[in-house]
Amino acid sequence: MTSSPTWMHSFPALARLPEREQHLLAGAVEVSAPTGTVLFRPGAPCPGYLLVAHGSVRVSRISATGRVVVLYHVGMGESCILTTACLLSGSDYDSTEAVVEQDVSGIQLSADDFHRALSASPGFRNFVFRSFGQRILDLSERVDQIAFHPIAARLAQVLLLRCNREGKVTATHQTLAEELGTAREVVSRQLKAFAEQGWLKVERGEVQLINPNALADLAV
Repeated sequence: MTSSPTWMHSFPALARLPEREQHLLAGAVEVSAPTGTVLFRPGAPCPGYLLVAHGSVRVSRISATGRVVVLYHVGMGESCILTTACLLSGSDYDSTEAVVEQDVSGIQLSADDFHRALSASPGFRNFVFRSFGQRILDLSERVDQIAFHPIAARLAQVLLLRCNREGKVTATHQTLAEELGTAREVVSRQLKAFAEQGWLKVERGEVQLINPNALADLAV
């Protein structure tokens, strides 16, 4: 029996496929991209099905006025819902952009190989639609957060998620605003309010958490 490609170790569901179905993925090309690389832009054609083995990609929507809102992140063992949607519909990317936020390695199936595997492999088809369904639910939760949850609670949550072991968050006010789907000025005012309560200290390009427990209580 032929051993599975190394990249499949990051995707257990695909590694468990029967050999005849794994063969349909043999055309997958290993890819890598450093932090800051733009993987796709608004209006670009979709080159293929990307699976991230390591690293992280930030997918954002860009308005006509240039405002940026982060939709979701694609991490280890995940695929991009918009890429899947473009492949299934045969359309180009809409007003969205994907940027590597942590060095990425993974594999990419051409559009033809993707459709061939989707048609002939029940296991791959199940993997694609399970991933697609889960990402839809995640995106729905994201919309719910932006639309219905107070900015203070959401900012507290993002700060706690992004802080390192020393309690530092390396991010500009603009980056945090894009993550929260709001304006930079809103984030700046809320950070100032947190600082006045002694919960954190705002420094250039980073935030030092002083009272993470207070932020955790607010984020609930």
